[in-house]
Amino acid sequence: MDKRTLLAVVLSIAVILGYHLVFQQPTVKTDDTSVNATATKETKQQAPTGGLTVSPLTKPSPSSTSRGKSSTVETPLYKAHFSSRGASLTSFQLKKHSIGDNSEEYVEMVSTAADTHLPLAVSFVESSINMPQDVNFIASAEKIILTDSDTQGKQIIFTTTSKGIRVEKIYTFLPDSYAIVMELRVTNLATVTISQNPILFWYSNDNLNGKASAQERVGPAYSLVDDVKRPDADDFVSGKQDGPNIPWAAFESKYFIAAMIPSNPISSSVSLGKDLTSTTYVALFGGKMLAAPGQTATMKFSVFIGPKEYRALSSQDCGLERAINLGFFKWIAVPMLLFMKFIHGYVPNYGVGIIILAFLIKIIFWPLGTISYRSMKKMQDLQPKMKELQEKYKNDKQKLGQETMALYRTHKVNPMSGCLPIIVQIPVFIALFNMLENAIEMRYAPFFLWIKDLSAADPYYVTPILMGATMFIQQKMSPAPADPMQAKVMMFLPLVFTIFFLNFSSGLVLYWLISNVL
Repeated sequence: MDKRTLLAVVLSIAVILGYHLVFQQPTVKTDDTSVNATATKETKQQAPTGGLTVSPLTKPSPSSTSRGKSSTVETPLYKAHFSSRGASLTSFQLKKHSIGDNSEEYVEMVSTAADTHLPLAVSFVESSINMPQDVNFIASAEKIILTDSDTQGKQIIFTTTSKGIRVEKIYTFLPDSYAIVMELRVTNLATVTISQNPILFWYSNDNLNGKASAQERVGPAYSLVDDVKRPDADDFVSGKQDGPNIPWAAFESKYFIAAMIPSNPISSSVSLGKDLTSTTYVALFGGKMLAAPGQTATMKFSVFIGPKEYRALSSQDCGLERAINLGFFKWIAVPMLLFMKFIHGYVPNYGVGIIILAFLIKIIFWPLGTISYRSMKKMQDLQPKMKELQEKYKNDKQKLGQETMALYRTHKVNPMSGCLPIIVQIPVFIALFNMLENAIEMRYAPFFLWIKDLSAADPYYVTPILMGATMFIQQKMSPAPADPMQAKVMMFLPLVFTIFFLNFSSGLVLYWLISNVL
């Protein structure tokens, strides 16, 4: 590998590592406790202020500070509380996810105060129906419980009658899914046809950090056709709609999401903003529906409230899995993640899964590694002849280049072969980085001894130092470049990598360490 090529490769790696270190922030141990981060440390940042207007969508403010009567739903996956005020959510706890390692407190997905609107409220402000979001409903049940033995879902029906209409919100819960089906029925009790444009809301009192890195971001997100939009809080314009063709709209954090999914995305649109209480909202417009006198109009939504598990999100068939930030090389990251989950079914330790993945990738790239080593050895053997050419044609750069290429052809040496394995593995490295940084499977996943969380940095820096040491040994075992400057750069790389990797996830460092050992 010549000096310029080596410099290009080193700078490319430095830029990639520097980008993740500076712009995406190193992973320091945090507790991403909910989509609304009510108890998380990583999202306790000052909320952006200024420049936001109040939309007619958000009026009127709640007429009561009471959350009304409560109905409880408990499944093997979550425990939820619904209020009769607006037939909305007051609590949604994920029973499979705690707020911290060894903590007995569940992740809470709802973050609203008593005097604010509540998640899953429905508004008809832009319709001929004038019904406030916080109207009182009557629930068909105060408590339902689903167990693993249940094969069918159960329902709670919330009903209210107001000004010539009867509104029913029918929630259907399944024992093995984070998705809830919400059916909205509007029966016309009047003598004229009524039109409705129902709007489903998710509210959050969380401090937003929309300008944070993609890994640490907390805030609204939505899908427009096949693109995921994550606007900064400063970009919210209350009442401004985007769409149509909105497959889902959500409030998300690094590991959790509360997503509203319309049954007819082609006619759906979305609006983001803040209401009179400065509560952030995501509003999903379901599209217009008409009801003649005595008739009932029906519209369905799905609501996914849970962890960003790839298979769970993809099962919604709306592209919700794109909410997991796997970066540009997600086509590499997704197979890696699925392979890790497959291995975890047999070996319940994701650290062991990373080691197995390192073995597999090493086997795949073994031919390239062999070519690289042979090329480096040939280049080393040619150094004396290269120096002769440099001395002979030191005043004729064009002739030197021609003779150098002729020397390469004669000895069948490709100077790019030495760096080819590094270039090819860069997308794999970036994909692995994004997968380990964002896959919820790595959250609080222990390896052994002091490594209790593969998504966090090694607290004692043992693995980064071992990784740097193995890189140094690897350099010593490899053919040394004839160029002294080139040799110094190569020997300096282990130190650079060690410094960069100190605050990277221990899972990523473990992968690089095992690759070096192999």
